[in-house]
Amino acid sequence: MTSGAHYATTMKFNQASGPHALDFAATVARWRAGEAPTQENGEVCVVAVRGPKLHLLYREGGLMHGLWRSDAGRIHVTTLGRAHTFTPDGDGWRRATSPLPGIYTALWGADEDCVFGVGLHDTARWDGTAWRTEPSPGPMLAIHGASRDLVLGVGLRGLVARWDGAAWRALEPPCDDDLVAVHVAGDDDVWALDAKGTIYSGGLLGLRPVLATGKKLRAVARFQGAVWVAVDGEGLFRIELGALKLAKDTFKPVRLEARGELLCASPEAIVGTRDGAAFKGTVLKAAVAVIEPTAPLGA
Repeated sequence: MTSGAHYATTMKFNQASGPHALDFAATVARWRAGEAPTQENGEVCVVAVRGPKLHLLYREGGLMHGLWRSDAGRIHVTTLGRAHTFTPDGDGWRRATSPLPGIYTALWGADEDCVFGVGLHDTARWDGTAWRTEPSPGPMLAIHGASRDLVLGVGLRGLVARWDGAAWRALEPPCDDDLVAVHVAGDDDVWALDAKGTIYSGGLLGLRPVLATGKKLRAVARFQGAVWVAVDGEGLFRIELGALKLAKDTFKPVRLEARGELLCASPEAIVGTRDGAAFKGTVLKAAVAVIEPTAPLGA
């Protein structure tokens, strides 16, 4: 960020991870107001909810990052060339930082000792004590799994790759378009989205297109027997009778995570639901309140 006096900033939630809307970690992108956000003029702020309060854990220059939080509360954040682990410690968190070449913008974990990161170059894996890079079958944009040996990554030009517990292996691509999101509920219950608005379904033997929406789709998740889709700028939808049906448009999610609740990360709020009908969460104003008293990096 440009050096000088304190100045106004723009902030938006970016990613969120955790069991439910009152127990999660999130990242907030922050950049100088009136400018387009870039890796050079922005910073990422890591916040977490513990009890009724939102806490600021860390901030670093640059906007590219990945985030995943375990059920037990350990938070993993990857930034350009580094990995940060935040472990609950009394009333706060203990941070450990280690070098990690590259940038991994999507993380997913099976357990405390099995977390994956994917990006446009290598992949990375946390084994409970350290991050290690792994060869990648191609550039990946998203990752999800059902267990530590059933993990799928998707990416450029229809790439679908599986981690089988030992290595990444490319599967048959369902299309030539970039795949931007994936959700794995089981061997034969996989959902994916491409950059042109097509929804794919299938399993390890292959994905097939099931719905062409013509919309900009951001995320997909199976939760409580339904398949949920985040549509850019429109809201949260369900797939019903072969079509998208609007479930909620008071927030516009860009990320979905299905655990105890369906956790929805939108620029303006982190929202969760247990039944798809009642929603609760944390609005951006709460994050601004803990971040704004700190000057932007470089200010």
